[in-house]
Amino acid sequence: MKKHLIALSVIGSCISFGASANWTLAYHHDKHGNALKGQLCQLVDAVEAGQEVRVLQDSGSSKALTTAEYVYTKGGKVFAELTSNISASFHGDKLHHQQNAYHWFATVDTSGYRHMARWNVGEHVNRGYNSDQVEIKWFVNTDKPLGIFNSTCNGDGDNDPSTPDLTKVPEWSKTQEYKGGEVVKFANKYYYARHWTRGQEPVDSASGPWTELKF
Repeated sequence: MKKHLIALSVIGSCISFGASANWTLAYHHDKHGNALKGQLCQLVDAVEAGQEVRVLQDSGSSKALTTAEYVYTKGGKVFAELTSNISASFHGDKLHHQQNAYHWFATVDTSGYRHMARWNVGEHVNRGYNSDQVEIKWFVNTDKPLGIFNSTCNGDGDNDPSTPDLTKVPEWSKTQEYKGGEVVKFANKYYYARHWTRGQEPVDSASGPWTELKF
């Protein structure tokens, strides 16, 4: 029996590791839609390439991470529907579902606009609507570089992802933390960070954090 349990544990670990996602920050804006990190066109490109999206809403006192069920692009902006929410609130350092709980649905977009609707759980009773502005980080699930390698964001003006502007690629830094998604230059070669790394010199590897980019 113990052998079977050990085998199952190992299999479970392998499945979990293999299914791990590489969520990369594509765009970050404040509550007024002003860009703080990344480019909006990077996010648009990723969405239109079929990448999944998560949004991190920053209300100031707390942050909420949600996977977007439906994502839209229109007029160079990105919009997301967030529908799987039950009302909860913080009581000190504890998070509790509210006694008179309700479903709430939200739409958010890259201007910082958020619209919310509330309905009683198990009933078709409207609990009201409101709209506000919120700071958001938009993450995409991708194992490909963003930015200079995207069709509309490569920086050299020709919209050709095969001819990126390599002058925009920073040199690798031994002390910098790379969270995945970054492109660096090292020893006159270009590398893409597949996942978190710090202090490990870039080298093309199937098992390590770095992949050499060849043109």
